[in-house]
Amino acid sequence: MIVRKFEKKDLVQVLELCREVRQHHMDLLGGYFTEQDDSFEQIAFFESLENDKIIAFVAAENDKVLGVFCCNQISTLLLLAFL
Repeated sequence: MIVRKFEKKDLVQVLELCREVRQHHMDLLGGYFTEQDDSFEQIAFFESLENDKIIAFVAAENDKVLGVFCCNQISTLLLLAFL
């Protein structure tokens, strides 16, 4: 397994993984989570291709995406003070 940056070709598998995680949370927490909106979900992943402050990685093995990570990089003096 390798961890690499998200690529456009990963989108279908990434959305499926996100859907599975969301369904799991819906089962556990009832109405707290709503159905996944794929058009909204993909925004951060596509932004990660153009914006260095959005970070998206996938864990993949033989072109099968097994895990996904996406976050927004934030740097503030207050945050650094607590590290």
